[in-house]
Amino acid sequence: MPTIQRYLDHPCFFVNDARTDLKPDDVPSTDWSEPPYVRRTERMIAVATIAEVDGEVRIRLDAGSSIDGSLIFEGEIATPSGALSITQSSREEVLRLEQLGPETFIAIGVDDLRHPQSVHVLVTKTI
Repeated sequence: MPTIQRYLDHPCFFVNDARTDLKPDDVPSTDWSEPPYVRRTERMIAVATIAEVDGEVRIRLDAGSSIDGSLIFEGEIATPSGALSITQSSREEVLRLEQLGPETFIAIGVDDLRHPQSVHVLVTKTI
């Protein structure tokens, strides 16, 4: 179960197949007007977290059936290369799962709906 705990360069991170080229329309709007603070397109999911000045964020990426925290997202994302990555807004990859199918079903759970400091990204199925 890959997990990181670090200060993020912006108060959000992205879930996508980092090996594929993205177009501007692939990047979701980061309008964080009300919780849950998650936005998606077919190729990318954006998840808001606490700001860097408020502390480190713990992100866990794994596969299984049990989500930690309050469920804020459940759905599928395109993973044409068979890899799912967690990236910062600078596009730095911080976590990756490989050997997935071209479509990946995920669930995302957070410890707090308004100020997430711990986020669990769970791969539930691939096709």
